[in-house]
Amino acid sequence: MIIATSGFYATGSSAIFSLLEEYESCTAGKLNNWQIAGADYEHLLMYTPDGVFDLEDKLLIGNSIHRSDEALRRFHEKMLLLYNEDFLGMGGYKSLLGREFYVTLENYMKHLIQFRVSGHWEYHYGGSRFNLKKMLGSVRRTLMHQEIIGELYKMPYYDKTDDILYSFVTDKEFYALTKKFVYRYFSMLRGSDTKPNLILNHFLLPHNAFRIPRYFDDDFRLIISDRDPRDVYIKLKTDPKLKQPLLPCDNVEQFVSFWKRFRANVKPIHDERVINIRYEDLIYKYDETVAFLEKQCNLKPIDHIKKGQKLNVEKAIDYTQLFKLDNKWEDEIAYIERELPEYLYDYKTNS
Repeated sequence: MIIATSGFYATGSSAIFSLLEEYESCTAGKLNNWQIAGADYEHLLMYTPDGVFDLEDKLLIGNSIHRSDEALRRFHEKMLLLYNEDFLGMGGYKSLLGREFYVTLENYMKHLIQFRVSGHWEYHYGGSRFNLKKMLGSVRRTLMHQEIIGELYKMPYYDKTDDILYSFVTDKEFYALTKKFVYRYFSMLRGSDTKPNLILNHFLLPHNAFRIPRYFDDDFRLIISDRDPRDVYIKLKTDPKLKQPLLPCDNVEQFVSFWKRFRANVKPIHDERVINIRYEDLIYKYDETVAFLEKQCNLKPIDHIKKGQKLNVEKAIDYTQLFKLDNKWEDEIAYIERELPEYLYDYKTNS
């Protein structure tokens, strides 16, 4: 089984991952002994700009003689960047997965690229620069005509020197090739670890869930953790670890407007591989939620041998109902309650 955890930013996916780490049957593969813990690592392969999903959209939706080359080139460049560079919890495939990732990537590209043509498109143009031959020619023409003709020194140059790349793969061809590429990634990450369940945090986003049927078999699960937006807002405003929050939160109106649009942008999907839970339920309804996850992910209670060692519920409860810690937030919390009632957690009933 491949079990991925995800959330909507500060909504508890790491807590779910920590719970899974307590099972003897679960492993983060090579991340178990790497410089970044599995709960903190972002795999990026699929959803990063110019990653797999962008490649899918460009090659299968609105592809053209211009789009094809750009899509292939940008994807390849991004994968090489993630291979060669370690962004402190993102990428670093070379040190994490080894040269096998590079070989797998090049093989994937070889099968995707169907045609090559020597030449350039306008977006390969990099600007202009000094060219001695053109300068001398311009000077000669200027002397002959006794007037300045053209720019004396400039010559256009191109950012690339290799061929134009074309791919007009069918949907069936693309998904077959890409599924093989993605499952090779899983295999590389697992390495020699023989535990049956590979767990990954930040492999997919909730906004990617609708794509799951195109890429993954029945052995895949995505657990999406949701959280009360009142707590999300307070965490963004007060958590010292979030020196620069990545969501709009300068004022509550801005936060609420963003949250509405952000959540409305998630395409609905009804698939047994997608599991939605509340972070709060993991704390206040622990036994029931754990039993539910075990059933959905085919986990055995007997394998839960490190219970409480990774996810300490007594400590985790301190991260709930943050909005009650200081009366100065009362007006802002009341605004969130009026504007986002469908996302609130019912503490009276469940805690």
